[in-house]
Order: sequence, then C-alpha cells, then structure tokens
Amino acid sequence: MNTPQYTLHLDRNLQADEFGRLASLAHWGEPGDFTQERLAAHFAAVDFVAHVRDAGGFLVGYVSAISNGLGAVYLDALLVHPEYERERVGRLLLRAMLKHFQNQPVYAMPFVDEEEVFRSEGFKVYRREMIALANRNDVPTAGDLTTVDPEGIKAG
Repeated sequence: MNTPQYTLHLDRNLQADEFGRLASLAHWGEPGDFTQERLAAHFAAVDFVAHVRDAGGFLVGYVSAISNGLGAVYLDALLVHPEYERERVGRLLLRAMLKHFQNQPVYAMPFVDEEEVFRSEGFKVYRREMIALANRNDVPTAGDLTTVDPEGIKAG
C-alpha cells in the first residue's frame, strides 16, 4: 500500500488561482473571486499561514490564524481539498498552527461535522458554550449614519 506524501509549508507562497480552487471547494465563492490582490490583503491581515502540498505540488490544505496580541488566537481558515479529507491533512495543519502559538489559547468555530477533529486535537468547550453568529454585512444599514450627532445619540 502506498502512503501519500505531503509537505507542510510555513510560508505564504500561494497563487491566487490555486487558493481560489481550494476555497471554492469550501463554498467560499468562485475560483476567480480570489485575485492576487485579495490574497495579498488576506495575508496582510493574518498572523500565521501554513499550507500542505502533495508529492506533485498540488495544494491540498490551508490554515490561517489571527492573534489579537493579548494572548488569544483565532483560527481564521482551515481548508482541506475534499479528496484529501480523510488523509489527516487538516490535523497536520491544526498541529502546525497550535505549535506556532504554543502556550496561547486558540479559539475555533468549526462546523458541526468537523467538531470531532478539533476535539481530538485538544479543543474543548470552556466555562460556557458559545455559538457562532454571522452578519454577512451585505444589506444596507437602516438609517443614514451621517446624521448621527457627535455624541452618537439622537435627541428625541
């Protein structure tokens, strides 16, 4: 039986087209949505990036994380190509991120079907369970924000 060979890379040497292909498989948009400029802006916003390639150099996984500078780290993205989901690529990426931020708490909001992978890597619910809330921020804001008085409170 042949064991797949993977290489972990702790750099940002990714091209927009390959990242776009991987991100689109996670339903983040279309491959063409991810330009080199957009990828550069993403890299500027995150503190840690790692990716995994197979023996042929094909991008099969990606992770990024953000540190708030006060001792908390937030998992930003964990992407694994669907054909490689059972190959431990996600675990390899999680372990690389955890090692990089050793002795700092790391927070993640995995999808329900990914919870067991995170738990097996030491993630758990602390004190109170949290939920993930999202605001797509694609609906116009009610009211005109330019009419708010300097104190931020409307007289009335």
